[in-house]
Amino acid sequence: NYYGTPKKFLEETCQEADVIFDIDVQGGLKIKENYPKKSILIFILPPSLEVLETRLRGRETDSEEVIKRRLLNAESELRHLFKYDYYVVNHDFRKTVGKIKNIVETEEARVGRISEKLLEKMGLA
Repeated sequence: NYYGTPKKFLEETCQEADVIFDIDVQGGLKIKENYPKKSILIFILPPSLEVLETRLRGRETDSEEVIKRRLLNAESELRHLFKYDYYVVNHDFRKTVGKIKNIVETEEARVGRISEKLLEKMGLA
């Protein structure tokens, strides 16, 4: 169970292209456990918990109860930060997207991630 992501979809899609999931810590760690060489965990942090609260309230879409629950959940998930491969502090959305793109591009260039197809083409398999 990948917390709402069907395993078949995950396996088929990840063979064809890079996939980015916006999932909770439990789901991310489960994917990392099952696909350690194919997954990259990036923890996206708010600049502070106070900023997170301001952002949640500024949306004016959630009840007070939902906001409190999300803040408690954020504090709980922060305890798992060091189980991730990278972190990005989301000060500015566009810059955050750029940083995530750079992380993915860097990881794709790691020697340990060379695909079997490329190794065969180069006569190394």
